Amino acid sequence: MNRTFIKSTLSLLILLTFAFTPVIAQTITIGTVDAGAYGRGSTVAIPFHVNDASGCIQQNNIYSLYLCNASGTPIGAAVATITNFYGTFFNYTIPNGTAAGTYTFLIKSSSPAVTSNVSNTFTVSAITGTAAAATCPSTQIGNTKYPEVYGTCSGVNNSQ
Repeated sequence: MNRTFIKSTLSLLILLTFAFTPVIAQTITIGTVDAGAYGRGSTVAIPFHVNDASGCIQQNNIYSLYLCNASGTPIGAAVATITNFYGTFFNYTIPNGTAAGTYTFLIKSSSPAVTSNVSNTFTVSAITGTAAAATCPSTQIGNTKYPEVYGTCSGVNNSQ
């Protein structure tokens, strides 16, 4: 009987040790998305925070943004991606063919595979939207590929 008691006590201690050990995991939390209403072609900022307490997010990680229905089910494939171990927001342009309605966003990470919470809902109206952008002539910024980026960065490669 004494052996049975010791085995039971030892088993219980092992179980409790694992039950109360804090789990260190990566999480992705989407911040507040402006509720809109947005028109077709409007830009939406989707802020997110990555909690990687264990340092397991890989350099080649891909964050994928999904447009979802109001209940959080993705409508199709990812609508935007960021390839990096770190990110803070997505800038998304609502496509012209998007139906008027209520939507949410979801973000998934590839390495490790983590899925965020669903964002708050936002509304898309059947109107032409406004893109948040400011353009500058490429002759002033020297960048024809990204006319909405101001300034230039020039330097010398000093690696030897």
